[in-house]
Amino acid sequence: MAGSRYVSRLSGGIRSGDPPPLYSLDKASKSVANEKIKVRGWSVTGWNWAFDGSFRRQPRTRFSEIEVGEETNNDTVLRENTMAKQKQRIDTDQVKGQDIVDMSIFPLAYAEPNLVNRLQRRGETFWKCRNRRLVSYMEKVVDNTQNMVEERYMIDFKTFCSLHRNNNFPESSLDELGDDAMAKDEPPDEKFSYLLPPTIKGYNLRLKKWFDLEVDRISEVKWNVEAFETLVLERKARNLILALVSNQIAAEKSTDLIAGKGNGLILLLHGGPGSGKTLTAESVAEIAQKPLYRVSCGDVGTKAEDVENLEDLERNALVSVFLRVLEYYEGILVLTSNRVGTFDEAFRSRIQLALHYPNLGQYQRLRVWENFIKRLESFGDDRVETQDLRDHLEDLSKEKMNGRQIRNAITTARQYADWQSEQSKDGVVKKMTYGHLKDVIEVASRFDKYLDQLHGGLSADQLAEDEGLRLPSTNNINKD
Repeated sequence: MAGSRYVSRLSGGIRSGDPPPLYSLDKASKSVANEKIKVRGWSVTGWNWAFDGSFRRQPRTRFSEIEVGEETNNDTVLRENTMAKQKQRIDTDQVKGQDIVDMSIFPLAYAEPNLVNRLQRRGETFWKCRNRRLVSYMEKVVDNTQNMVEERYMIDFKTFCSLHRNNNFPESSLDELGDDAMAKDEPPDEKFSYLLPPTIKGYNLRLKKWFDLEVDRISEVKWNVEAFETLVLERKARNLILALVSNQIAAEKSTDLIAGKGNGLILLLHGGPGSGKTLTAESVAEIAQKPLYRVSCGDVGTKAEDVENLEDLERNALVSVFLRVLEYYEGILVLTSNRVGTFDEAFRSRIQLALHYPNLGQYQRLRVWENFIKRLESFGDDRVETQDLRDHLEDLSKEKMNGRQIRNAITTARQYADWQSEQSKDGVVKKMTYGHLKDVIEVASRFDKYLDQLHGGLSADQLAEDEGLRLPSTNNINKD
């Protein structure tokens, strides 16, 4: 326990409450009582490491309070109202004690071992993120549950500072960490790890925004290298993609005569919606163990109606710039399109491999359903009757659906079963079964039938052919 008269005796490394980091103590002031003699406060002046692409010692002052007893008749209060000066004395027997670790600031020597270990892990993680790094980050789902979801962020503080110059830290007179120390794999010392910030800037590759990340939730990326094998794709095509990606990663020199030109790998995946193009691109990123950055036509910044006008000068300028970028791009670029009929002729020579994704046949749909059921089983969710789904795989595969429609049907069926459980008066949990999927597919198919009638019985592929976008798909995927 610590009373207010002992506060000035506390010294050493001071640990503050979250979210601020640990502080290295410079000095602690004497405690002072407020006018009502209900609390006593004290301040700590110290420093911690700040990070703006390099490490700087940042001075900080923190204030803490200790509750004291109510003023009584035994209290002696001497006040001298001279020039805003005021002397006070209280009966120290009335001062309440407080556990040191319950204070907002306390010496590290009094901290629990798990808190010290947490600070150590946080510091080591932050040190790894001092340079550009792709990380996994556990986020809380924005609902009433405590579920966590994993997102991937690119940590690149130098890029953040160059894009947000107003957010740079002010120049400090305190010393920076030297280049020699920055180049080492390990932090300078144990104390250094305790003094690092609890948050760091990270770029969400999916949302394309910068966020403040809690370092405690950052972890190494776990690449899903098995995802590529689950692709419903002809084995020859799958092996060819795997070979090209593997060689691209290992390649160090270009075969082009001009240095810096032709070093990249450019793949084109074309076919109708829901045929597996996007999933292939995501799987390529996993086997390459590289961050996946998605760029849509909207990200380019040209109006869609201008791009669709073949005579438009703005479109031609966009094509010219894009071709030049392709020529000198050194990474792996995966183009996906369901409108290859509008491609400029100059694109063909830049594409190293083009793969057509036909509509799914019954065998391919069967494999897609199997993959989704396996994933449900891997979740260990007892709210899904996976064996019932397996018993009706043949029936499910007969439904003419693409991969995206299958995924949406499963998601909707799970939500439907959860809703039925909430509505149940007897509290019985309704597991998702084939019956839920059947109801969802039946209702969703009405919209497809409506569109068929609207388009005079023409399929989406036939309509696309009439517009010169692509040919009707013919499934030719082998069962091996």
